[in-house]
Amino acid sequence: MSGPPTALRHKTPERLPLSVVDRFDTRRDPHHHGRYRLWFHQVSPARESGSIELAVVDQAALDHAAILGPNQGNWPIHIGPSSDVERIETLLLDLTSPCHIDMRHLHFAIATLAPALADAHFFAHSTGDGPDDWADEIHIRHGQATVERWRIDLEHPDPFTDLCERLLSDRDYDVAFRRFVSFLHTERVPYATARNALYPEPFHPNDDNDATVDTSRGDAELAAYAAELRALPEPRRAAAIGHLRRAVEIDAGNRLAVDVLDALESRRRRGA
Repeated sequence: MSGPPTALRHKTPERLPLSVVDRFDTRRDPHHHGRYRLWFHQVSPARESGSIELAVVDQAALDHAAILGPNQGNWPIHIGPSSDVERIETLLLDLTSPCHIDMRHLHFAIATLAPALADAHFFAHSTGDGPDDWADEIHIRHGQATVERWRIDLEHPDPFTDLCERLLSDRDYDVAFRRFVSFLHTERVPYATARNALYPEPFHPNDDNDATVDTSRGDAELAAYAAELRALPEPRRAAAIGHLRRAVEIDAGNRLAVDVLDALESRRRRGA
């Protein structure tokens, strides 16, 4: 893994055209139906990477939609009970590996279900199967869904984070998105090491602008992880430290990144 660019390429993200449908087309148009290995990232409400959990706020609207897609093949939308007792249920979009769908149908399903759902912001992109040089950014606001497709640079070592960095250059006002991009950098650090000791459970910053999430680790745990990072060969060590530093540049409230960097500095001062 090579590190995040220290001098970010503020190249303007390129929008790609999107074809839309107003119904499910069972003919499986070869221009749109394909094999996808979908990955989801939820910006708000904050959630760990890999799946989307959307709150259902209007059960009648959800029942009216009832369009989970005929003959889609490993369809990624599932409806199930929510862990939040104040919510009726949740709509889950899960990582499906792989799924055979028409991406226009996924967009159509989300747009049709949007009147039943709380506001949300998330991304979907495909990794490793079919065309994968794009990422779809989906907003649900006041019962309406919008989708923008962005081109991602497959030559970059971390194409999705690179895209979000470029989007961030015009969204510094968006606290939730800034915390999300900071998290993306923190999330990259375990991939530089032999184990994910620092991440026994999924970590994601809280979406509340005024709240903080408890990402503290014990001193012994932080010291052990810092020792592991310091022992990495180059360029993996530089990459991991670069991601941590960039995470703090974006969001100084990312306590996990701050604490790990402090532990690394403490080891450096002791000459360890």
